[in-house]
Order: sequence, then C-alpha cells, then structure tokens
Amino acid sequence: MDILIIRHGIATPREEARDGDDRGRALTDRGRRRMRRVARGLSRWVPRLDAIASSPYVRTLETARLVADRYPGLELVELPALEPDGTPEEVAKWLSRHRDEAVVALVGHSPNLELLASWLLSGVTTSFLALGKGSALLLHVRGARGPSSAELIWHLPANLLRKVR
Repeated sequence: MDILIIRHGIATPREEARDGDDRGRALTDRGRRRMRRVARGLSRWVPRLDAIASSPYVRTLETARLVADRYPGLELVELPALEPDGTPEEVAKWLSRHRDEAVVALVGHSPNLELLASWLLSGVTTSFLALGKGSALLLHVRGARGPSSAELIWHLPANLLRKVR
C-alpha cells in the first residue's frame, strides 16, 4: 500500500474563527490557489489514487476536494480519526480495510500527521518529521498497517509541488 499524507493548505487565522470554532476555519483565497497547484503536482508524482480520506474540518475537506478533483471518480471520505485528537491506531484501522495494492491519500492537521508518519515509519509516538501547510509525503507499507510498517518514498514541501508541471 502507498499512503500519501497531505497537510491542509493555508487557512484563515485562528483568531478569525467564528465563535472560536476551529473546525469551521476555511482555506484562504491564497490557500485555495496554492493547493490547486499542489494538487496538480501531486497528480504527477502520484498518478493514481484509490481512496482519499480527510479530517471533517472545513480546511481539510477543502484541501482534500482540490486533490480529489485531479483524480476523476474519486470519492472523498470524512475520517474523524484524522481530526487533531485522532490516534495513529485509529487511522491504521481504516487503512487496514484497503487492499495491499491500494494508493490512499490522507488529509489532516499538524502535528497529528507527523505523529502518524513517525509511528508508521519507526513505531515511536513522538514526531521526527515536519510538514508545512500543503506539503506531502509518500509512504510504502508492506503487509499490516501499524508501527514500523512503512518506508519513506519521498517528502516534498508545498513550494516544490507547486512547481511541478
């Protein structure tokens, strides 16, 4: 299985969240423009996606939709395990429902995505990676999805993904 992990794009500042609700923060116009270009770059690096899951927060759903638009017929799944308080074990349970040959994308938040990737790569429960907004990494997993089951294929910042034509 290949797992494409994508951090959401640039969102409105926390202090501008309506009623202090972090869930409703949307991508900014700049964030949407940049994520469209990131999605184009991702579609070149990862030509096929079988599934895409996103945290149910507005900014992650918007990011995931921009990515999904590059893959005709791809259905977006809201996955609460990708919310900021989700755990790697919950995400691994969802991943285990997909076949070994699948290519899946996960769209979420920092630091949870970094923790997930670190756990899949090494089994540690602290992060040793950094994902900027709109950045992505690709992991390959053989067999069961769990701690120390993955290898890193690539890790690209958003500014490089936006340059891919």
